[in-house]
Amino acid sequence: MYLRLVQHKYKKEMLDKSKDHYDSKVVPVLKEVDGCLFAGLIMDETNIGSAISMTLWSDKGKAVLYEKSGVYQKFLEEAKHLLEDAEEMKIQLSQDFKLEYKA
Repeated sequence: MYLRLVQHKYKKEMLDKSKDHYDSKVVPVLKEVDGCLFAGLIMDETNIGSAISMTLWSDKGKAVLYEKSGVYQKFLEEAKHLLEDAEEMKIQLSQDFKLEYKA
């Protein structure tokens, strides 16, 4: 399995719209993408405006195909007015579920 994390910094005045956008636009599309097992937005309640989009993939290849498809870039473009910043992290999970961080 492969875990993909994208840390977002949302404009504070756009927090409600940000969550609604993710739930109504991003999650339904990702549910239909081959290999995507889970998609969710984790809001940081101690650092208002910070959130992590977490997607879990059946394998790295499916995640790479998604990245290359242009869907992720489209999501970023659609949410540009909501964001201050975004940073991507990727984590490969081994077959025995040991965590292997790869930059």
